[in-house]
Amino acid sequence: MRRFNYLTCAILALSWIAPLHAQQPTSTVRGRITDNSTQQPISGATVAIAGKSALTHEDGRFSIGGVAVGAATVTVRMVGYAQGTQPVMITEGETVVDVALAPQAINLSEVV
Repeated sequence: MRRFNYLTCAILALSWIAPLHAQQPTSTVRGRITDNSTQQPISGATVAIAGKSALTHEDGRFSIGGVAVGAATVTVRMVGYAQGTQPVMITEGETVVDVALAPQAINLSEVV
């Protein structure tokens, strides 16, 4: 019975200590993706940061939660536009990142 009590206490202690050590501050990254020549929102663009990604809504807005605080790079991709990258400093709470993409003509053979 004593062995069971020691084992139970050890498991409970580890289950409380491990999450405290593993937690780091996170942020929600929000923003808007637009066309740099017309300033119109771009819908369906892929926005990636720190291994997480999201698609933009009809109004060009996106939101990615759980991003670790610190330096990062936002990458935006959309067919018909040059890839956009922007270095950002992620702060606790909420970080706003707006990116304007430049239109880029592509040949059909590049898509295939």
